[in-house]
Amino acid sequence: MPVYGYSKAVVNEYGLHELSEVSFSLGQSDLRRVAAFLLECADRADSGDWRNSHQHIGRPLTDCDVIVIHPDPIPPMRVVDNAQ
Repeated sequence: MPVYGYSKAVVNEYGLHELSEVSFSLGQSDLRRVAAFLLECADRADSGDWRNSHQHIGRPLTDCDVIVIHPDPIPPMRVVDNAQ
């Protein structure tokens, strides 16, 4: 599953990029898998069940992974924007 995007800024020392858009090139079953993963992350964050800094989709989708960064993890995490 290729993932494409346009870089807006490098945000931390690990080379993480803030993107102005993200494009997924995938079939319907993988699209549903990504959608279910995003819903699960939101549900777990709402319930308080998910408190660490980020969540991986599990088995990566072919040559990439989908990761969601928790908006309010315990312990708190800070993404540094080096572009400013």
